[in-house]
Amino acid sequence: MVNERPAGYAHGVHYTAPLVNMPRHLAYLVDRLQRSDVDIEITAVESLDEARSAAPIVVNCTGLGAGKLADDDQVFPIRGQQLVVSNPGIAEFLEVDTGESPDLIAIYPHGDHVVLGGTAERGSWNRAPDPTTAETILARCAAVQPLLRDAAVLEHRVGLRPTRPEIRLEEQFNGTGRIIHNYGHGGAGVSVAWGCAATVSDMVSRQ
Repeated sequence: MVNERPAGYAHGVHYTAPLVNMPRHLAYLVDRLQRSDVDIEITAVESLDEARSAAPIVVNCTGLGAGKLADDDQVFPIRGQQLVVSNPGIAEFLEVDTGESPDLIAIYPHGDHVVLGGTAERGSWNRAPDPTTAETILARCAAVQPLLRDAAVLEHRVGLRPTRPEIRLEEQFNGTGRIIHNYGHGGAGVSVAWGCAATVSDMVSRQ
């Protein structure tokens, strides 16, 4: 509706979609894996050849690490910084189409807190929160949702999205075994995770 659009915006779309609380979702996935009937061993490897020597099938889901392990120079990080603030009464999420700008505007309510985004800084490996960036994130989001002006800052989050021109989802064969590559999902990991996992499962099942 016209009266629901932030000032200065001529067009808007209202829709219903799932909103994922990422820390809770990741904790759920870890718990599900730990409860499954599989043996889990955590160890470091220096190459995919080293991993192949220990298993007939290797599924390479190493994200940014695939740049080195798979010798893939198309992998690069997109740095994302977010701000978590107290929820002043926001019940619906909001995203603004900022085009190619690395400065994003996103408001994601999760009960008692709100996640504000953010940034999309291509090629940056910096995982330290930047206070100035945090201030500008809050200012951009408060400009479209004034309720955020007095919200208390609870947490700073920084992550590196493992990005590639296109997702690499393919099998590689050699004389010692099979490698199934599954990486390069960028910021769309939750959206494509289940479909990619199902494809990998089908590949593993084929002899």
